[in-house]
Amino acid sequence: MSCSCGNTDQHVIARRQTADGYEVNLWENGAITGAMGIGFRSVPLSRPKTQEAVDRALTLGHLLMGDVELYDATDLPALHTAAKRAAARDGLPETMRRLFTEQASARQQLVIPLSWRPINTNNRGEVTERWARLPALRWPGLVVWDFCGSAGSSGGRYQVFHRIHTHGKDETVVSTGLRFRSLRDLFDHLDTY
Repeated sequence: MSCSCGNTDQHVIARRQTADGYEVNLWENGAITGAMGIGFRSVPLSRPKTQEAVDRALTLGHLLMGDVELYDATDLPALHTAAKRAAARDGLPETMRRLFTEQASARQQLVIPLSWRPINTNNRGEVTERWARLPALRWPGLVVWDFCGSAGSSGGRYQVFHRIHTHGKDETVVSTGLRFRSLRDLFDHLDTY
């Protein structure tokens, strides 16, 4: 297949740098590589066989190259995914930017590592109630109670409590009234304060 410039050899048709200084090349067949033709981790190397596949790969490549200078090299896999999805839809840079933003917000959701402590179990040894302290620097005095689908789960499986008294190993907690059906809902709420 021949490039629009008339060159039948493999060659770079666009060269840019990421925001952190890495070279990004777009080849005549739609392949995206770094310097000296070395691929980027988690960025698929395009090897289209038909002219239609080359056109799709070039659309994706031009979308990516149009914005690559705004991102670091670590963002290239996500940018490639957004460009691929945008190329399949309408091929517009606006679509790619929107898809990238949606992906980024999904990746940046808060996840709190919780150390669960069982309180009750059923006769088969399965935990039916457990609790965990939230990190004290951000949520001082708060604990999460997981009712594990048992009787206390009617308003939501996860409930937030406030510790009001600690004496040795015994603690007194009072419900804040906040209940959530999933950990994702709980984490989203906790991320607001």
